[in-house]
Amino acid sequence: MFKALRRLHGQNLESRGLNDMSEAFQSFVSHCSLPREDRRLSMFGTLPKNLKNCGTATLTFKRPEDAEKAKNAAPEELKFYEQFMVVTPFVSRRKGGKGVILTDDSQDETFNLSRASSNQSLASTTMSLSTFEGRSMDDIATSALERIAAYLPVNDTIRMERVSKRCMEASMKSILRRAGVHLKSLDLSGIVHLMDEKALEIIATSCPLLEELDLSGVRASWEALGDLGESLTNLKRLTYRDMDSASDKAFWFLIKGCGRGLHFIDLRGCRRLHGRCFRLFGDRLEQLYLDGCVHVDERAIEDLCTCAAGLKELRLNDCYQITDENLSMISRTMSDLRVFTLCGDRFEKLSSAGLAHISNMTSLTELALDYNPLVDDKFLISICEELKNLKTLSLANAGTDQTLTAKGLAAIAQLKALEQVGITILFFLLPLFTYAQYRTFLRKMLHRKFTANFIRRYNSRSK
Repeated sequence: MFKALRRLHGQNLESRGLNDMSEAFQSFVSHCSLPREDRRLSMFGTLPKNLKNCGTATLTFKRPEDAEKAKNAAPEELKFYEQFMVVTPFVSRRKGGKGVILTDDSQDETFNLSRASSNQSLASTTMSLSTFEGRSMDDIATSALERIAAYLPVNDTIRMERVSKRCMEASMKSILRRAGVHLKSLDLSGIVHLMDEKALEIIATSCPLLEELDLSGVRASWEALGDLGESLTNLKRLTYRDMDSASDKAFWFLIKGCGRGLHFIDLRGCRRLHGRCFRLFGDRLEQLYLDGCVHVDERAIEDLCTCAAGLKELRLNDCYQITDENLSMISRTMSDLRVFTLCGDRFEKLSSAGLAHISNMTSLTELALDYNPLVDDKFLISICEELKNLKTLSLANAGTDQTLTAKGLAAIAQLKALEQVGITILFFLLPLFTYAQYRTFLRKMLHRKFTANFIRRYNSRSK
């Protein structure tokens, strides 16, 4: 291409280095677009179905004389690697309000330099009129971008957001300016690594009546999170899940302004959370998910029992800092607790005696202790005698074959309200039961349809 352009414009490029060659090329060409061959992917499905013809390049010349030389050049002058380049005027196919806009030679100074035929020229949205030369999207005011985004259809709005981060923020502002006042629920969990503190500022100012917010994946400083929490005084449900990098200080300032009114909080997977912010919770809190928060300690659970005694659902899976005193305090203070989960296999500060405090949570309707090795016969018998309202019991892979026997399993039949039970633990107890014992047990506890299926499985295992 450089050789062909040299013949057209008399530039001796062969005797110069790469930098000089580039400078000489830029002396008469202001823009060059070479489409890539790799296929672009999009989660929105708005890209063109047909691949670009990579044998076509779009050049923008600085002077009309250079463009005319390329247009009127002889075929021999356009020979390049034993092929002849075809120069045709550039045809813009930008979609306007009344259909496709075709530009002619008199109004457009951009031509298509290509080795392909003219009917294979690329469609481009590049603004190449002389009045736009040297301009960029940064020259457009933010208010103008917001106004433009307000009138675009969904697909065009998505394309606009891809142009730059500034366009994406303008699009978001445009949406929130029109709908933010009425917005009750906002989920940003699917937008990973795209939102930052600027997005939180927009949400804080544009969505004052927000009640549900999912910020999972949005990384921000504690200052930005604090401003957001103070602005959303009506917030009832907050999700900030799998934030490994968020510090305990960030959670403190996020919850400081809105913690008293929250009904639901999901902080699963926040491994750096220690729980100092739990003292900011109010008595309206009903559901708290702390699965995988391995650094939540004894002090945090004490603050939780003091400030959020009205909890109805508490999930402490893999919270390995829990102690016997914590379970005792939970059983004494949270009288309305309906759902409690304590799954995991590394509760080093917890003993079987401490686990027995769960039997004092008489209002429980759902209990999950999967993979918990502290489950034994004595514990099963105690909860089956005390937790009369239990509807769901999950003990998958809990206990061991030494601590959990047929005696403890048979006690589950006393739970008259039981509707669902995790039966993974039953299989290593099968040799301890006779067929008649299993049939009697299942008839007492489970529905007939499930009993028949289970007996069929038992028969196949026995054979």
